[in-house]
Amino acid sequence: DRHISYHLREKSKILLDSIVIFNEEIIKKEHEETLSNYDLKIKLFREKFKDLKLGAMGSLSSVRTKLKRWMQNNPTIPFKDILKATDLYIDSLNGNYNYVQRADYFIYKQNKHKEEDSRLSIFIDELYKEPENSDWGLSLIHI
Repeated sequence: DRHISYHLREKSKILLDSIVIFNEEIIKKEHEETLSNYDLKIKLFREKFKDLKLGAMGSLSSVRTKLKRWMQNNPTIPFKDILKATDLYIDSLNGNYNYVQRADYFIYKQNKHKEEDSRLSIFIDELYKEPENSDWGLSLIHI
């Protein structure tokens, strides 16, 4: 009876260890997929600034740090909208890229008062802004 109890206890330990290892592998795989997905996002974002001006793509490490923080601070904003807002910013320059912000500064940049500004946030707001109705006066007449 003692032998069976010992044997079952040992088999239970092996089973529990296997479950823990399996769960750790799943978590590790999910983390790696998230990282590779995140690296792809960084690449896509930086490529928006490619060839606009020397250095416009910003440093990879700075973009990685700032974009990750921005996305954590704005979890409801889908990545596709980050790219759309970036396109909106670049389009607003009308082909004059002399003063284009570096990609990392576009995400976050300290102003002269040591406060952090985000041009990305400004262009996200522009992207989400309700279109103005140029016929608002006419629509009031029809009420």
